[in-house]
Amino acid sequence: MKRISSVELVRVSKRYGDVVAVDNLSLTIAEGEFFSLLGPSGCGKTTTLRLIGGLEQPDAGDVLIDGEVVTDLPPYERNSNIVFQNYALFPHLTIENNIAFGLRLKSRRVAEPEVARLVAEALELVHLEGYGARRPNQLSGGQQQRVALARALVLRPKVLLLDEPLGALDRKLRKAMQIELRRIQHEVNITFIYVTHDQDEAMSMSDRVAVMRNGNFEQLGTPREIFQTPRTRFVADFMGASNIFSGRVVALGAGAARGASGRTIQIETESGLRVISSDGQGRSAGAAVEFSIRPEAVQVFPRDRDWIADNKFEATIVGKLYLGDVTELEVALGDDNSISSRIQSSIDQKFGFKEGDRVSIGWNAEDCNLLSSGSDTTRC
Repeated sequence: MKRISSVELVRVSKRYGDVVAVDNLSLTIAEGEFFSLLGPSGCGKTTTLRLIGGLEQPDAGDVLIDGEVVTDLPPYERNSNIVFQNYALFPHLTIENNIAFGLRLKSRRVAEPEVARLVAEALELVHLEGYGARRPNQLSGGQQQRVALARALVLRPKVLLLDEPLGALDRKLRKAMQIELRRIQHEVNITFIYVTHDQDEAMSMSDRVAVMRNGNFEQLGTPREIFQTPRTRFVADFMGASNIFSGRVVALGAGAARGASGRTIQIETESGLRVISSDGQGRSAGAAVEFSIRPEAVQVFPRDRDWIADNKFEATIVGKLYLGDVTELEVALGDDNSISSRIQSSIDQKFGFKEGDRVSIGWNAEDCNLLSSGSDTTRC
């Protein structure tokens, strides 16, 4: 069954002087979807969120919420609400009165018994029962963020906009709040649109992700698609696939490959490596190509160990970084090539890898992800 659209952007653009912040974007977000706008600072993600919320007006195009064109409506007339990074709680009001503030506005005129009931439900939703009489300065950062969520959700918006709401929290608390946000979104079943520059946040919470660059969507897809099969060099680099190579196709149908589907090709990189890659459909001999390999896909073994991979090379460990559960190795394949490998620390401990060791490294053809040169033009 096709999901009902909750938010639509139709060829929306926004400029600030000579700077194009949002460039002719079209997008459909389904009702009840957790959708993240991901990208570095200045890519246009916050401007896109503000255009949806009515805090900015587009220079061209339309914004629709729940099927209604809201392009010219002010924020308070849109069926949406926003949660900011700094929470924006009223320090002189109790938690109950902070949450109830929007319900008591003249434009809403909610009766006091109903206000009390809705506030109690909101406190229960964010697991802050019993905190209603406190003031914001008596709560932790994570608790204040929950109050900001409750204040936004108590108005029952169709769309909740979240502008880097976890940015001010420490790492442990951010992880806990990611779980809470996903739980809350499932319970209320409304559309969440989330802005972040943190890949882990977007990957762990979202149904779909749009990676943005220069006011455009570089790639749209599920977290798994974005992480495992980035379509462009920018997305591959941004998502941590630090092993990116350029080269040319030197052979088609380069032989059977382990686990690979479709046609294989052989690529000669600029530094002379011969690499077998799967998914070579549409690639011709002599064509220039770029491909990425995630560090997790690069296997490392002692030189004298017998093992199987489609692509195997001798290399030297030139750097080692212990990261807890995993260890990151930097290995050199000759003078002009280095590659990162991320292995389980238990494997590192087993083999006792150290800088200067000569090793055997490799990966399978299906682990080569062929990149395109342009942004994702798919409309979703």
